Amino acid sequence: MRWLLTALLVVGGGCANSKPPASGESDPAADALFHQEPRWQGGDAAFSVDLGGDRSLWMFGDSFIATTPANTRTESRFVRNSVAVQTGRDPTQAAMQFAWGSAADGMPASYFPENGDRWHWPLSG
Repeated sequence: MRWLLTALLVVGGGCANSKPPASGESDPAADALFHQEPRWQGGDAAFSVDLGGDRSLWMFGDSFIATTPANTRTESRFVRNSVAVQTGRDPTQAAMQFAWGSAADGMPASYFPENGDRWHWPLSG
């Protein structure tokens, strides 16, 4: 009897933890929100923080900022972090203002500057 109960717990526990594969669809309205600044070509490790009202702070890790009017990733500078403030909750109506730093030569730089070989990556707000 003990063997049967153990087997049922093991099998049942394994079934309870199995999950279907993740799937999703692109939301064109939300995608457009992140393309409002043509120089900002993308960033990883995105985290958002509710600032209250209708504003949210977005923090991004490694980001690409275009350096020419072509606004392409191949002509971009890699920076360790960038930020944006979203105003409005509805992505079809919201505005996004992106920000990054500026190096001495005028090229894009990390919003939160590096300190030697140390840099800031966003984590939870």
